[in-house]
Amino acid sequence: MEGDEPASMHPSFLRAYQLELNPIRGQFDADHLRRVHGHIFQDSPEFSPGVFRESKPEFPHYMKNRKLAACVTRHRVHYMPHDFAARVDQVLGELGGVEGLRGLPLEQAADRLATLYRDLDHAHSLVAGNSRSLRSLRSFTPHGWPGKPAIDWTGVPRRPTPLRATS
Repeated sequence: MEGDEPASMHPSFLRAYQLELNPIRGQFDADHLRRVHGHIFQDSPEFSPGVFRESKPEFPHYMKNRKLAACVTRHRVHYMPHDFAARVDQVLGELGGVEGLRGLPLEQAADRLATLYRDLDHAHSLVAGNSRSLRSLRSFTPHGWPGKPAIDWTGVPRRPTPLRATS
């Protein structure tokens, strides 16, 4: 985007863009998600590219403290503590792959993709980089499926705009 210095961008953004141009083909399952993650983070060993986090059934909770970019307050977000690989396969299987979206009106397709994102984010199966990998879900779908809208990201700021009080 205009004004961004390529050297300051994390290499994962370039790798995600590569998937826009040349998607990784697969079975729309947990292994496919792992391979997408492995591609996006191949330059960043600290993200454990293509690796699911270790299941620890002895811990009943898995959570992270999250902070929205424009806020000071942190929020505790709970994720699945174990069995997340099976959950990823279940969620992706329930969608039915690209065929599960074909022919749906845009609103229904968007709803199904939002549910997919929500459920996969809750599984939080990857060691790190879950959100970036899930945002690359377009790599799971061929560019030509009927009704797939083009998304124009021009004019959308790359960094969040700070919240301002209004009077």
